[in-house]
Amino acid sequence: MKRTKTFLFFFHSYGFLAFCAFIFSFGILPQSLFSLEFSSAIALAVFGVYNGHRLLKFHKSKLTIEMSAWLSKNLLAICSFVVLGLVLSCVLFIHLFSLFSSAIFLLGITLLLSAFYSGLFSYFILREFPFLKALLVSICWFIVLVYIPNSYGHNFQYIDFSFLILFYALTLPSDLKDVKFDPASFKTIPQLIGSKKSLILFNVLMALFLLLNCINGRLNLFYSISILLFLILLTRYYLLKSSSFRLELFDFSLFLVGLGFLFSAKF
Repeated sequence: MKRTKTFLFFFHSYGFLAFCAFIFSFGILPQSLFSLEFSSAIALAVFGVYNGHRLLKFHKSKLTIEMSAWLSKNLLAICSFVVLGLVLSCVLFIHLFSLFSSAIFLLGITLLLSAFYSGLFSYFILREFPFLKALLVSICWFIVLVYIPNSYGHNFQYIDFSFLILFYALTLPSDLKDVKFDPASFKTIPQLIGSKKSLILFNVLMALFLLLNCINGRLNLFYSISILLFLILLTRYYLLKSSSFRLELFDFSLFLVGLGFLFSAKF
C-alpha cells in the first residue's frame, strides 16, 4: 500500500514527467556541464509550472473528484513544489543565459503564454480557443527544450523542427486524459476522432519523428524500432485495460527518445 501511494504521488505531482523531461533534454543536447545544468532547470520548471496549473484547476473546481481529494491531502507539498520549482529553475536559467538576452526573452514569453494558457488570467484563457490547446503546448515545449539551447550553442538545424511532431504527438494522450472534462468547444483531437484513432495517430506521428531522425543519422535504426514497438504495445495495453491504466505512462516516450539520442551519439 505504501509503495502504491509513493508511486501515485510520483505521477500525480508530475515527478515522472519532470524526470522524463530531464533525460530527454540531457539526451538530445551535446554532453557538457551546460547540458546537465540546463536539463536540471527544465525538470524543475516542469515540476513548478505543471503543478501550478493543477493548483489553478483545483481552486476553480476543474479537477476530477479523485484528483481533488488527492490534492487536498497534499496541498502543502504541491504548493512547495510550485515555489521551489519556479524559483530554482529561474535561478538556473538566469545563470545559464545571463549573457544571452534573446533566450531570457523567449523564456519570459513562454512563461507568459503558460500563464494565459492555464487560466491565471480568467478573462483570457488560451487553451479554450478551438484547436489551440495542443498546438500551444507543442510550441512552448519546442522553444524551451529545443530551440533555446541549440540556438545558444549554434547547433540548431532544420531537422530540429521534427521535435514539433514529437511534442504534438505527446499532447494526444494528455488530451485523451482530459476528454471527459474539456468542453466540446476546445475541439481537441480526441474529442473529434475518439480515443482509439487518437492513439493510432500518436503512433503514426511518433513513427514519422523517429523515421526523420533515423534518415538524418541522429537516431539508431534498431533503437528507433524498439521505441516504436514499445509504444505500440503500450497503446494496445491501454485499449485493453483503459479503466486501470495511467495515460501519464506515455510521457515515458520522452525518456526513451532522450536515451535514443544519447546512445546513438555514443555508438
